[in-house]
Amino acid sequence: MFWKKRDNDPNPEKLPSPKGIAEPLGMHLIAAMKQNPDWVWSLRSAFRPKPEDTNLLDFRVFDGKKAAIQDIQIINFNTLTDHPDLILFEGIFNKRTAEVRIIKKQKESA
Repeated sequence: MFWKKRDNDPNPEKLPSPKGIAEPLGMHLIAAMKQNPDWVWSLRSAFRPKPEDTNLLDFRVFDGKKAAIQDIQIINFNTLTDHPDLILFEGIFNKRTAEVRIIKKQKESA
């Protein structure tokens, strides 16, 4: 029955679906990394909570239009693991302090 939980769920970790880029993250990309505001606000972000600290979130930023063109449906943070070419930025976001740390920036393809 569809309303009962499946025991063989391949993804037991329930993560939020991607949304438009979070404001503190977008502001960091614009102010600190000097990115084009029009481009930044068109991006999407996916988050995953860190188990060791409820205030910390791993994040990945991607271009939703590029994913759609490639016919890739991004369901959550983990979906991007299978498509690293779509990840533009990733890092850690502190919800309490609104601090953003970019750990990786994907190289732009020519």
